[in-house]
Amino acid sequence: MKIFKLFFKIVSRNKGVFFLYFVLFLSLVFLTTKVTKQDKVVEYTQAKIVIDDQDQTPLSKGLVDLYRMKDTVIDKTLTRQEMVDGAYNYEFDLGLIIPKGFSDRFYKGDQPSLEVVGNLYEKNQVLVQAQAEQYLSLIRVFQATQKDPLDADGEDYAIRQTLKIADSKPLGKILDEEGRNDAKAVAFMGPLGFMDYGILSMALSFLGIAIMEIEKDTVRRRIQMSGYSEVRTLGELLLASFLLMSILWLILLVSLTVIEGSVDLYGRPQIRWALLSSFVHMLSATSLSLFCIYLLFQKRSFKFFQTIFTLLVAFASGVFIDRSFVDTRLHAMSSIFPTYWNIEAISDSVQSTRFGPDQVASFERSILVMVLMMAAYFVLTLILRRYRLRPQK
Repeated sequence: MKIFKLFFKIVSRNKGVFFLYFVLFLSLVFLTTKVTKQDKVVEYTQAKIVIDDQDQTPLSKGLVDLYRMKDTVIDKTLTRQEMVDGAYNYEFDLGLIIPKGFSDRFYKGDQPSLEVVGNLYEKNQVLVQAQAEQYLSLIRVFQATQKDPLDADGEDYAIRQTLKIADSKPLGKILDEEGRNDAKAVAFMGPLGFMDYGILSMALSFLGIAIMEIEKDTVRRRIQMSGYSEVRTLGELLLASFLLMSILWLILLVSLTVIEGSVDLYGRPQIRWALLSSFVHMLSATSLSLFCIYLLFQKRSFKFFQTIFTLLVAFASGVFIDRSFVDTRLHAMSSIFPTYWNIEAISDSVQSTRFGPDQVASFERSILVMVLMMAAYFVLTLILRRYRLRPQK
């Protein structure tokens, strides 16, 4: 295990790098916790919205009536681009499109979706989606009382009664109930994105330092003279890399859990999925880092690259700022990195009031993509290493 021990010996000489990123991670978590930690039931103020009802059915019109009761609805007919421009000019908070087929999907048993346009503040999106989900949930209660699908009169009655209920109680809460996303769970899941940044940064730093030192020609010659085969050298190098990053991931997770006091949340399905996704992201980010190290393989250029690269991935993926602020083309380009997929799955869960099949499907999709990325970057790393370290003629 000479390579394994040498790897950790080199890493131990660079503890300052860990403390730098660890302090940065803690600072971001403390800052976020101070802003987001609220009581277990969170209320939001009214949203100022423009609605484009493309469905024009009783169900969709009832939803529009709900928004008129609960929010400030601006009566304008705007295109999607005009909604984006209006939101960015602060004329209103967001545009909301109720797509054609909204009612059909609902009565087929699916969960119809709304399109939020030009959203500058994530809390407004959470609010309008929560109101729609709770409106539809109440309609389903009335639907369940009939053996047959709701007829026109039954639908009209269900909508009128739902609006009466909505008028007497607030809609758009994040409720602390089984299967829902309460404020404590949201406060825990949000900083997982900071872990993504910390893991990628530390992977590039620690693995870059250790691998470039071990793969020097002089060091490699001493390793070969000691009788170590190339396969054994590579195996111990990769084992040490993934083990180190697993330890660092665990340290960050324990720190986050202590800060948030969230051990009790580990039994919730959304937290378990988020942690699984975060762990798979760590493995994929480690493969990506190994690939980048062998792609550049120059200490000076690599040091500059790792700083710019990690910040670019973090901002483009939506780690530090809401994804609605990121240029859509840049955000789409970041999908070739695992951070994009982990943040997408976590955001889908955080922005929903109920953790259900749609959120599980989002995590499953993201985890599958990250696993494929891990495999792809790992294979590319092996190819690049073979190319970089081939004997010079």
